Amino acid sequence: MYSPSPREEWEAKIAKFHAKHRGMSRAEAMLEYLKVGQDLETYGISYYDITNKKGSELALGVDCLGINVYNREDRLNPKINFPWSEINRISYDNQNFIVKLTDKKSPK
Repeated sequence: MYSPSPREEWEAKIAKFHAKHRGMSRAEAMLEYLKVGQDLETYGISYYDITNKKGSELALGVDCLGINVYNREDRLNPKINFPWSEINRISYDNQNFIVKLTDKKSPK
C-alpha cells in the first residue's frame, strides 16, 4: 500500500489551504497566515546562539514569557527558564550575559 511522504502530505495541505483561501485580500491572507503561525510551538521566540562557562554550545530564547536556555539541537524543550517575574536585572559585560533573579539565594 502506498503511503505519501511527509513532503507530499505538506504539499497537499498547502494546496488545500490555498484553494480554501483563494480570492482573499492581501490583508485577510496575512491574518490567516498569522493565525496558523501563532499555534506553532516556537512562535514569537527569538533565538541567539550562546556558549556557557563550560564551553557548551546552547541557544538563548527570548519571548513574551521570559528567557529560556535550550540545547542547540532541541529548541522546543528549554533546559532552564527564567520567567520575567523572577528576573530582577539583566546585564551584559563584554562577552558575559548575566541574569540576576529576584530571589537572592538563586545563583546567577
